[in-house]
Amino acid sequence: MNLLAVNRSLRPLARLQHQLAEFQTGQRERLDLDCPSELDGLLIQLNHFMDELQRRLQRSREAVANLSHTLQTPLAAVTQVLRGRRSIDDQRRRRMLERLEGMQAQLTSELRRARFAGPGSALHSVVAQEAGTLVDMMRTLYPDKRFELHVELPSKHSVAVERQDLNEMLGIVLDNAGKWARKYVVCRIRQDQGLVFEIEDDGPGVPVPALSQLGERGKRLDESTPGHGLGLAILKQIVAQYRGTVTFSASNEGGLYVRIELPC
Repeated sequence: MNLLAVNRSLRPLARLQHQLAEFQTGQRERLDLDCPSELDGLLIQLNHFMDELQRRLQRSREAVANLSHTLQTPLAAVTQVLRGRRSIDDQRRRRMLERLEGMQAQLTSELRRARFAGPGSALHSVVAQEAGTLVDMMRTLYPDKRFELHVELPSKHSVAVERQDLNEMLGIVLDNAGKWARKYVVCRIRQDQGLVFEIEDDGPGVPVPALSQLGERGKRLDESTPGHGLGLAILKQIVAQYRGTVTFSASNEGGLYVRIELPC
């Protein structure tokens, strides 16, 4: 009787093993076992892990598709010019250089997007530590600007955001503020409904009608600074991965105010 009871109790595990084998061979995407309640937590975690694998695979596929679609035509055009016998004057050289720089920016953008860890990574970052390191780096990059950091959190407070993702988010906004600021940039980090990052500068700012265009892929509101308009688009993509929000508005100092809020 004891042996029969043991065999009966092990049947759900045998079915679980069978379904995991189906997942490994691509025949299954999720687990759908009827099992004892003791295994509910295990199944939820396994399905969560499988969903995260699917999301990462989808991001990688989208990155490859975007690169294929975006790079094929300009790459063919540049190749055709280089293979031709016609001389390359300064104007054509500039156009080719612009195309190559655009391709490089697109490649960088898609590679960055493909590597987002997302909330399923189960990794945490110490907010004050990462923010302090980034601000110190910005002070080195922009020695003529003053960067202020105000963290209203415990020094060891961590957030469920992968370290590189957090650095990418904050780094994009701080670097953008450093480029445009006249004298200083302020970064405030605090706890509200979620974790809130507020970055503002005293630069020329963005006209109110154009604020809604910030973060659109490839959209640049000013051609006088280097870049391809991809930074804020990448920022919005990362924040969306963590089910957060990012908003742009006018700063009280005249520049741009960026607010990022991530759920706790």
